[in-house]
Amino acid sequence: MNCMRSILVLTVVAGVVCACRQTDVRTYTLPVAGVKNAACETAIREALKRTEGVQADKLTFSPGAVTVTYDSMRLAHKNIEAVIAEAGFTAGDTPASPAAVTNLPPACR
Repeated sequence: MNCMRSILVLTVVAGVVCACRQTDVRTYTLPVAGVKNAACETAIREALKRTEGVQADKLTFSPGAVTVTYDSMRLAHKNIEAVIAEAGFTAGDTPASPAAVTNLPPACR
């Protein structure tokens, strides 16, 4: 009987461990002000590709917005907004860093 109980406990533990979510990939489209050209897109892409959890190869840009695929187990969408704001662009309701704006290419200011 102890053997059966041990097998049952091991089965339950294995099921719980396997059921724990390791990743949660999501897509988030957010408004980004000031993206006027490829140089602006490159600035945002470079900032996001250094961010753990962002799938930089899946970034897409449309007029006034960027779509980001990311792992929500590693970061929240507010972190994505903060990274873009630190790159010099207003993202969602997070204002651009004034210091970063001065470092942008002239065509993006």
